[in-house]
Amino acid sequence: MQYFVKHFWPEWDSKRDMLSMAVAGIMGGEYWYPGAAGRTVVQAADGKCDVPSGCTPSVLIRHDPLDCGTVRGPGLRIGLGDIPGCSVNLRSYPLRKKDLHRLPPSAAFDAVVGGRCPDAESCEEAIERASLTGLRVAVAIPGNPGIAREAVGILERSKNSATVIDDPSLPILSVLYRSCVTVVHLGDCMRGYLHSLAMYHASAQGRRLVERVPGLPGFEPAGIGELVRALGG
Repeated sequence: MQYFVKHFWPEWDSKRDMLSMAVAGIMGGEYWYPGAAGRTVVQAADGKCDVPSGCTPSVLIRHDPLDCGTVRGPGLRIGLGDIPGCSVNLRSYPLRKKDLHRLPPSAAFDAVVGGRCPDAESCEEAIERASLTGLRVAVAIPGNPGIAREAVGILERSKNSATVIDDPSLPILSVLYRSCVTVVHLGDCMRGYLHSLAMYHASAQGRRLVERVPGLPGFEPAGIGELVRALGG
């Protein structure tokens, strides 16, 4: 089995590449797509699906219900969450064994405000709903320094100690999500990697998760073994 990856993005900072490496580590096979014949896995996430030229994929893994265009060929379509049109649906992005390792409460931060947020208004609503007054907060919003500055301003008005984590990678966010007592997740809450990580660790006693998209039912994140079984391993 071969897994096509995004060569222009660091493998440790891509949820798609992390998934490929996790499955390849259990089932074997090639972690990247070299152009040879064989069973090939491609992934669709954030409205994009990268298919190598001349490749007819055997498996399509969809991370979310966003339109990713027409992908021809795959007989097996696996959804990470409740995604229409998939042969198999897992409950969420499947967590690896290392993701399940809970860290002790952080000595530096009481809470983290993390994940991508579309606008300052949504960010403010989630932070205010979290009631973080007086806490030490890490602001870890990737790809949008402007939103991070807005978040710091909102927090400082509530007499919080706010620290910006410049352009945080997935490994940094993972540590913060596993060690902060309160996690405010600003992502789209579609059961992706960070949302699943936050949901799992919020189930520990004394910890909590505040989602930017409120009113969602809680869920038990899927495990990597479930994806391996869906792939026939």
